Formats: sequence, C-alpha cells, structure tokens
Amino acid sequence: MATIKDVAKLSGYSVAAVSKYLKNPTSVRATTKEQIEKAICELDYCPSTQARALRSGKTGMISIISPNITNPFFAELFTAIQQKASEYGYTALLQTIPDIRNEQNSVVSRSFAVSSIQRVDGIIVCFPDDETLVQHLREQWKNVPIALMSWDEEKEIPINLVVNVELGMYEAAKYLIEIGHQVIGYIGAPGNSITSEQKQKGFVHAMEEAGLSVLPELRYHASYSLETGYQAAQKFHRSSPRPTAVLTEADIFAIGFIKYCHKNNIAIPGEAAVVGFDDIPMAAMYHPPISTVQLPIREIGEKAMESLCHVLQNDSHARITASYTPRLIVRDSTSLADTE
Repeated sequence: MATIKDVAKLSGYSVAAVSKYLKNPTSVRATTKEQIEKAICELDYCPSTQARALRSGKTGMISIISPNITNPFFAELFTAIQQKASEYGYTALLQTIPDIRNEQNSVVSRSFAVSSIQRVDGIIVCFPDDETLVQHLREQWKNVPIALMSWDEEKEIPINLVVNVELGMYEAAKYLIEIGHQVIGYIGAPGNSITSEQKQKGFVHAMEEAGLSVLPELRYHASYSLETGYQAAQKFHRSSPRPTAVLTEADIFAIGFIKYCHKNNIAIPGEAAVVGFDDIPMAAMYHPPISTVQLPIREIGEKAMESLCHVLQNDSHARITASYTPRLIVRDSTSLADTE
C-alpha cells in the first residue's frame, strides 16, 4: 500500500507539500497540484482518515444539516456543497432534522439527535425552520465552526448567509398583480414553518399594497411534495371564486398544481397562471416551463463551504456574512402571450 512518502518521491515534492495538498488542494500552485494528483493516481494512493485524524485532530468531515430531502432544492444545495467540499479535501455528510414536535406543535430541538453526528470538523445548517436548532448545536459542539444559511440577518453566528425570500415572494406576487390577476391562490409549507412565514409576508404585502384580498379559501399549506400542489389545485378548482393565478412556495408545488390542471383540461396559463419558487432544473424543463423565483443555489452552497474552510484553515475568529436577493424568472406558465 502506497504511503505519503511514496507520493512525495514520485511527484518530486516534499512530504510537507503533499500533506498541504491533502489538507487543501487549492492551497498549492496549479503545477504542484497537477504533479501530486498524477502521483496519487499512479500509485492508487488513499490517505488514511484515521491516521490524519490522529495526527491533526481533524477528520476531514463536514456535516450538512437539512430540514428535509423531499424538496429538490435541498438536493441541489447539497450537491453544490459536496462538490466544493471535495475541492478543499473534505467529505460532506448529509443529515436531516427529525420532525419532532411537542404538544404545542413546536419543534423540540432538545430532542434533536446531535450525538448521532459523526465527529466532524465543521457544520453547515441549511435554512432550519427550528429557531433554537443552531443555538442547541453551538452548545453541544462548542469548538466546531458552524455556517448558517438563513432568512434572518440578525442571527448572532460567525458565518451567516442570508437570502431575502420575503422580497422574492413580494416581487412574484407584484408581477402577477401587474399582469392583471386579482384573485390569487397561495400554496405553501406547513403553517409552523419559519421559512413559509417569511414568504407569506411578501405575498400579503403585495396584495395589501394593491388593495386586494387574501382569501383564506384560496390558501393551502402542507408538506413539501408534489401531492400538496395537486391537492391544492383540486381544492381551488372547486372553490368560488377560482383563482386566475397561483403563487407557490416551491417549484414542486407548482408542478403538482400543473399536473392536476393537465389531467382536468385546465389551461395553463390561460385559466390559471402559476409561479414556483427556487428554480430547480425541472422548473425550466416542465411543460409549460414554470415561472419561478430563482435562488442562487450553487452560489450559496459554494460560499458556505468556502467560508467554513476559511475559518477552519485560516481564521477561527472570522465573521463572514453575505446577502442574496432572489430574482423572478418569467416563463410560459405565466406568459401573457399564451393568454391572449
């Protein structure tokens, strides 16, 4: 079995240089990186995680904590983080937050199984709906840096990447109103979701600003699934008045809604315009292509990993914040040309 010394000898560089590359491939010059990678490939060298952990006290593991895996948005986000982690020489582990609730129907973060997370060098928390989760993690893992993706600029955490989803939903609702829609349905996540609350604020703001009513019978909230969109469409189709447009908190809701409409010969966008949220790849490929609020998924994921690596490798006391503004992507599901 090849050793790090064998890699150093074949590549023509020192053991220290090879070790530096293994810790962070981007920390060495391109020519050095190329020669070391060539030697590793020829020798079929596989660094020992256990040995590295014993020498440095580091495992090379990053834990990614996601609310769920049913929303493709999180799959896209995990892929972006995982790829960037690999570039820095880390392995990303995915863990979801159990949906544990008490009698008041609030998340019991104390019951979150933090002890089940393997020994990791850093943690990335992706848009948690549980307000106390990050605090709980920081109490349990005092010496492990945490990067947070959230909707809240006020959170006191060294690495905080903030996405203004309220503004994104406001712009989407405003667009529907501007093209003539006054009766707008809304499909969202469960009512106790902090993420959903932020998005709803944007929707309600736009409606109130235009002097329009938010009708309770044209709102539907359930779990992140295609079925939620489908069931909402069924409910709206039977309501009076029927919505001429529907705003959704996730592209999968929009897809489920359109599926019902196709099955029941309801023209999209002629009888019901539809807007999604996230801009997952399927949104552009669906029929009709779905107008949606685009989040910079890859950019956010890469920034989270880069920031975490900076803290791990350069400055353990660094404070890193970044803000992202969603943008509306107009496609055929709301196209004015198709409604004329």
